[in-house]
Amino acid sequence: MLFWLVWWTFLFTNLLILMILRKHPIYEPRVLFSFASLMWLIAGYGYYYGFENYLAFKPMFYSQPIEDLAIKTMLLFLLGYISLIFGASIKLSEHNYTKRYVSYHGLKFILFFFILIGISNFFLNVFLISGGNIFDYITSTAGRSYQVAEGQGVSAIGYLFGFIGINFMLYLTGKGEFSKKLIVFVFVLFLFFVLIKLSQGRIFQTLVFIGSSYVSYLIGQQHNNHRNIPYIKQLKVLLLLAFLGILFYFLRIISALNYSGKGIDNFSINEFFIQFVHYSIERGNLPNTPVVMTLLDKIPSGEFYLLGTTLFNWLLWLIPKSILPGDYLISLWIKQKWYLDVEGGGLPPTAVGEWYANFGYIGVIVGMFFIGYVLNNLYKRAIGSNSPFWAVLWANFSFGFVVIYPKTDLAQIPGFTMLIIFIFYISYVFIRNFRKIQ
Repeated sequence: MLFWLVWWTFLFTNLLILMILRKHPIYEPRVLFSFASLMWLIAGYGYYYGFENYLAFKPMFYSQPIEDLAIKTMLLFLLGYISLIFGASIKLSEHNYTKRYVSYHGLKFILFFFILIGISNFFLNVFLISGGNIFDYITSTAGRSYQVAEGQGVSAIGYLFGFIGINFMLYLTGKGEFSKKLIVFVFVLFLFFVLIKLSQGRIFQTLVFIGSSYVSYLIGQQHNNHRNIPYIKQLKVLLLLAFLGILFYFLRIISALNYSGKGIDNFSINEFFIQFVHYSIERGNLPNTPVVMTLLDKIPSGEFYLLGTTLFNWLLWLIPKSILPGDYLISLWIKQKWYLDVEGGGLPPTAVGEWYANFGYIGVIVGMFFIGYVLNNLYKRAIGSNSPFWAVLWANFSFGFVVIYPKTDLAQIPGFTMLIIFIFYISYVFIRNFRKIQ
């Protein structure tokens, strides 16, 4: 009974905040995180059916009653949610951001050049892996990770330049910098890069790319007419993304059957539904509730806190993985400490789980408050500075971090994306100064 009291309190708090923020755009951090935190409610609802099928649930493993741990987990989710909302609600002092002149001609040249890098990288991989057969390359996404491990093709790092280039292109489209004749061309390029993203076999990251491109376009519109669109009018886009996620997963299963040689005859709608529930909830693609239960159960019983050692893991992409320890991420630390018998990779602790593992309950309150405050500052700068670089940065933070933060940890801060945006900026400054010299 107490569990459901907390669950319904969380739901009503969430809906109340969304109602208060009804005039704000979908990419405002409190709005986006409120929608994203519904994953906590869905994951918590699994308690009603029992955790026996969850990958990270281990019977006879916990020293405390399951019911008590489920209640504590839901309270931790509610505490983290409220703390982040408060942090993102701090009224910042009015700041007149410097609105420097931006040469969109120079920016267009850079983005088209980087988009060309992404396209060239794609066709090179199609040639090396599938002999130039695009259809074969796209339909073999289920085996992409094996092909990469076997050294087939080349690095897909060029794709990332193309993805960010598309973000800038969508921003300029919203800004009104492309004629109506070119909008069809922009849309075709966008769809082509969605296809490239799908070819990597990363369903969720494909949705992140679509979402970040959409936010780039909306911020461009806001910079153009100084008005935002209330999120109520954008809910259809979230529903569309949810539908695309199911569709992409369906195609992923078809690809897996095709890659394994079984054929589509072995596929049924009932099997699809069972696998969808299994992979989306039980395997932890939604917030992994049993992992938080493990942290709550094991850390108070003598395990040391991590004392902030995981908070800068998002910078570790600068270091080759070959020289990093096996538990360099908190998700891997959890795996090695308690779940070596569980198949698969690391087990993300959720946003609140990481703060709890580092500093306990006070870490959840202060840490989530701090994250909310930082996100609000980034958002205000993206909106107030009228800069395409801050706009695209926030667009990637919104769907590339805020949306997935409830289920993961700070290691998911898009550090490499930040580097590419910085390279865009440096390239733009170089071209601008070069033209001045001439």
